[in-house]
Amino acid sequence: AEHRALAREAAARGMVLLHNDGGALPIGGGPIFVAGEAADNIGLQCGGWTIKWQGEVTRDLTVGTTILDGLREVAPPDTAITYSPTADFPGDARAAVGLLFVHELPYAEGLGDREDLNLPAEQVALIDKLRARCERLVVVLITGRPLLIAEHLGRAEAWVAAWLPGSEGGAVADVLFGRVPFTGRLPLAWPG
Repeated sequence: AEHRALAREAAARGMVLLHNDGGALPIGGGPIFVAGEAADNIGLQCGGWTIKWQGEVTRDLTVGTTILDGLREVAPPDTAITYSPTADFPGDARAAVGLLFVHELPYAEGLGDREDLNLPAEQVALIDKLRARCERLVVVLITGRPLLIAEHLGRAEAWVAAWLPGSEGGAVADVLFGRVPFTGRLPLAWPG
């Protein structure tokens, strides 16, 4: 328990607020639509060099808390949170807040090298899909490196680099709901 508490603190301290237009963060209340596979997958939160060399895309890679579990734990008790990995929500319902967790697949060393650091087209499509269903959109990057997002910034009110928060997804919720302030800083400018 002591090690997990420390891991949660470390993950929260590393998160970086890249963009926050109109005070979209911290989240005040709901209803909230949550989308993106990384919201409910510890393997994507952990990345490579975790349990297995190249990591693994699985919800149960190791003992821990998914980001979605953390959101449900931290949100005010009367906040309705609806999750769909593909941003397919029922009927024509809308949410006050949309939280989209975009990700890279786990990688380590040279097998993770990419010539193109743009968001994959399917992740950009999720941005547009969730944007149409919420008043304020927050995009959270689950990645071990900067991804090129400049052309997409205007599609969401807030952008957050959560990096690879590891086994303690509750840390992401702590920061998004303002229980813990954003304190992470970039050592270099985020690439455009």
